[in-house]
Amino acid sequence: MRTTSPVAQTAGELWDALASKYGLDSTGHDRDLVDDIRAALGLPPAGDVRTALQKHDVTVDALLHAVLASLGPFAGMLTDLLRLYESAASTRADHPNLMIEYDFGAGRPPLPFDLETFRAWAEVGANGARLARAQAWSIDRLWSLAGLIRDFASEDPGNSTRRRSEVDSWLRIYDAGEWPRSVPMLPLTGRDTLDRLLRRVRSVAVDVLRQCREVSSDRRALQQRRDREALDQGLEDVDLARAYVLADLDSDPWLRETVTTLDSVVIRLRTGNVSDIAAFEQKVSAALDSVSMTSASVERMAEALTEVLSLPAWERRHELYAAWVLTLIVDTAGLKRCELHPTADGKLSFSFQGSHVATIATPAHGPVLVWAELRSPATNPIGRGRTRAIQPDYTLLRAPVTSPSSALAVVECKQYRRASPGKFAEALQDYAAGRPAAQVMLVNYGPARSSILERVAEPERNRCGITGRLRPDEPALKARFAAWLRDAIGLKHPAAVVTRGNNQPSADRVWATIRLDWSHQPSDLDLHVVVGSDPAETIYHGNRGDLEKPPFARLDDDITNGYGPETVTVTRPTRLNIFVKRFSNDGTLATSDARVSVQAPKADVTLRIPPPRDVGETIWYVAEISPDGTLATGIGHHRGGERRQPPMPGQAPM
Repeated sequence: MRTTSPVAQTAGELWDALASKYGLDSTGHDRDLVDDIRAALGLPPAGDVRTALQKHDVTVDALLHAVLASLGPFAGMLTDLLRLYESAASTRADHPNLMIEYDFGAGRPPLPFDLETFRAWAEVGANGARLARAQAWSIDRLWSLAGLIRDFASEDPGNSTRRRSEVDSWLRIYDAGEWPRSVPMLPLTGRDTLDRLLRRVRSVAVDVLRQCREVSSDRRALQQRRDREALDQGLEDVDLARAYVLADLDSDPWLRETVTTLDSVVIRLRTGNVSDIAAFEQKVSAALDSVSMTSASVERMAEALTEVLSLPAWERRHELYAAWVLTLIVDTAGLKRCELHPTADGKLSFSFQGSHVATIATPAHGPVLVWAELRSPATNPIGRGRTRAIQPDYTLLRAPVTSPSSALAVVECKQYRRASPGKFAEALQDYAAGRPAAQVMLVNYGPARSSILERVAEPERNRCGITGRLRPDEPALKARFAAWLRDAIGLKHPAAVVTRGNNQPSADRVWATIRLDWSHQPSDLDLHVVVGSDPAETIYHGNRGDLEKPPFARLDDDITNGYGPETVTVTRPTRLNIFVKRFSNDGTLATSDARVSVQAPKADVTLRIPPPRDVGETIWYVAEISPDGTLATGIGHHRGGERRQPPMPGQAPM
């Protein structure tokens, strides 16, 4: 079924509109996006896109879907930046509608906006991403489609032993447990109708693979996520449900079968005399048309695309890449260690002239300052445009700021569609020489090979790294960047922080244990236990405590990605007041399914969070344990009312 959109009657007209109305630069900065669109539609990797759309009879709805899907990383950037801005706003109760301004220099006007405006932009981007995932393919329909391809391919038994080299390469990556970059292109069979249908089948596989890459770093991580989330009841979150379905699909695995059988079909058609093609075409066409979009669906997609491409943020999308990389820096440190620095008048400023945007508390180096565009003198830099100074996108350093040796890490951000080995190596060389104690990382939105490092001279090369395709839809590369940054600034890896099971006291020394568990959201709940009464000390993520000296209580771990558990162990009789605090803003206490298990001399019970009277409540007062080991419950939430709620000693007001 063919449909049209309000912005174009044909795919060619839509493509022209993307360039003329919305500034899509298909031969320049947006070449990587165009490459993604080509791959999704099965178009040749080179040549005029408009001509290819016409030659391959691409429909408007297929092009709309491919363009919206390719905008997924942009939408992800907006979502990540929104989290960053909301975190900054939460530190300024006097300016809840935070102002943000980017001054990119280079003769470009500043980009100012407030938090509410950006929140609306992010919702527009998220809506486009949701519509790109809204195809009506169920698991049963996907397997039915794969079965049609398999049955046709299996009619030539000799086909299973023949395979194109690019498919073999794809299988090596997939069978190793990683996600390949895309799905192998299909050569033409000489039958126009069938070629068009096979490209549509391949596009379905491309979409499934893209979504798998969005929700997990590799195949094992997808299965682990499914298994963990299966413990939760409901799976109300759409992305969690999507991960569950994709994991089910990959456990068989659907992608492998579809890629190999498509290859077998092409080989059979190119090498053999096949007489039943018409019937095969009819079956595949019917399967594909069973999930074709309605005119209303196409119109919604066209409207969503128009809204996304009309955003001021879209016009400045290339400059915003460096802004997004800051979210990775903050996420790596964690909001509990990282303090953002809005100005006194409630503005978060990112200036080409240099700005101190955040401070990270590190156990190894104390306060580490995060500077954007920190300029400092340099001796004989080799990079074009650098004469007597260097100015990387981000410098993470200790005091004094003026000393080049204070820098611990440097991050330079590029948004090149193709790697520029010479320019990239020159930047690494200059920044490593100008920051003699720092680890230096160059990140690029497009590809970048590690072999570029061979162009950097010794000894600076040993402190340099490069990461290509660092984008919101690349979880594995984001994790690699985070690991590098943790090492560079002296933050322990998450696995090294976990003390659960290490140096635990013997059972006869334990007087009480308090354990907090919850669901996937909010991602960060915190267990607080107030020990004693005069004086009192609060055990929480900022004060883990000690089992061998006062307060004779210790928190084992601070879990920030959902589920828990967080456990406080107590080795001496004392009065305990137990609280649960919501730290992250990605959910509420009411939906957290928080539960606290208490074991004490006269108590062995699991308490579940009662229904709150206000969805905005941030603290649940759980219970009190007396020095004799008895437990008193029936207490409630943070915002006062009829139920008794003692203060949390040693803490700032919450």
